[in-house]
Amino acid sequence: MLHNGPMPKRHVLTCFFVLAIFACPPLAFGQRGPDRPPNVVVIVVDDLGWADVSANNPETFYDTPNIQRLADMGVRFDNAYAACQVCSPSRAALLTGRYPQRCQVTDYIGPGGGNQPEKWGRDTAFLPAAYADRMAHEEVTIAEMLREAGYATFFAGKWHLGPESHFPETQGFDVNKG
Repeated sequence: MLHNGPMPKRHVLTCFFVLAIFACPPLAFGQRGPDRPPNVVVIVVDDLGWADVSANNPETFYDTPNIQRLADMGVRFDNAYAACQVCSPSRAALLTGRYPQRCQVTDYIGPGGGNQPEKWGRDTAFLPAAYADRMAHEEVTIAEMLREAGYATFFAGKWHLGPESHFPETQGFDVNKG
């Protein structure tokens, strides 16, 4: 159990993610006893199409035997969509279980605060509304919930959710190798 009492509605989707995402079976990382929870691995890849890995498309140009092996050994959660077509809001949604607009991260977080429409220098009617240039510390992340449940958490790769003061270590991850 993650915490006592009724679960806030904003955490329902996050908990669903914890249960539905890639939980590796005992054979993946050694035998698991009744007091040891399953490992949870989440892989997010930018600019990779659904059919670009052999687990989803044996005829793909790309040879992805390690992803195939993970898919064969684990629980597949392959009926979902990204919350946004852009990396920053998709990451915020995945980590919080909330729609990007609820996190106020609705487009790419650019360096130097260049993410506000008045700074873009484009004269078009199709600009998004102003949005946050970082994911707020008040957002409860899946890493924070996993930590409460006794998990150790690790983040590797592209964060893209704010400056150094908002890196993964400040959002619940124990180790960051970004």
